[in-house]
Amino acid sequence: MDANYPAHALHSRVITLAGVDMATTMAAIASLFPIDAAVTPAVFGMVPDAECTRTIDSHAVVSGILTEAEDRHIEVAPLERTPFYTQAKQAFAAVLTGETSGYACFLVTKGVMVSAGANSAS
Repeated sequence: MDANYPAHALHSRVITLAGVDMATTMAAIASLFPIDAAVTPAVFGMVPDAECTRTIDSHAVVSGILTEAEDRHIEVAPLERTPFYTQAKQAFAAVLTGETSGYACFLVTKGVMVSAGANSAS
């Protein structure tokens, strides 16, 4: 979530990364757990209400970071601000960054963790 998001008002589990930008945060998250491959889209990015077609620069940046980390295309689907807030309240936790660009808020669905050398078919 960017610095504008009211994380502490909406979530009981908030990880605060003051001063850390969204790109650095997403790269760190992508290094810790996979993005869900069974859910499409697995990542939503906040857009202004009634502006689903608006281009938000941070959405392309996050898509690129996650695509590289996953070695597959990761779409960042637009989700209007009001439904985003509703859906975000159901998240396990919120990561509050120091990102100052607007609408740099994302919902990420965690994928299945697979041990190194494990058979992915099991």
